[in-house]
Amino acid sequence: MKFNDNIQSVEEIRAKRRQYYAEFKKKNPNYQKERAIKLKTENFEKSLLYQTKGLAKKKGVEFTITIKDIVIPKICPLTETEIIKSVGEGRMLSNPYIYRIDESVGYIKSNIIITCVLASHLRSCASKEQIIAFAKNVIKMYS
Repeated sequence: MKFNDNIQSVEEIRAKRRQYYAEFKKKNPNYQKERAIKLKTENFEKSLLYQTKGLAKKKGVEFTITIKDIVIPKICPLTETEIIKSVGEGRMLSNPYIYRIDESVGYIKSNIIITCVLASHLRSCASKEQIIAFAKNVIKMYS
């Protein structure tokens, strides 16, 4: 018997590993989703930072904010609704969102506020003038 006969080939090790993970997936079909939800729940600010960083890269805008710049308020400063850190339920309108004050400037500390997703949707659907007109008309309607 040679010394090298007991050593498994790299291919054999990889095959055993693939088999192990295939069996693990069958036994634990929701493992990846549950793990992702757990990590996002425990590190919500970090997750929001990385999500926004990817968005900035996609849009080709500057991104210099850090985790220290993300302080999630209890109440959205624009809609005055409660901000809730929902995970695993899709994109909720009450979730926090990093909002750029000036769309022509990137994600820098002086150009962001943390709002809810609803505030972002409102701005993305209308111009500044339309939002101001809407706000004035809502005030008239409910005064």
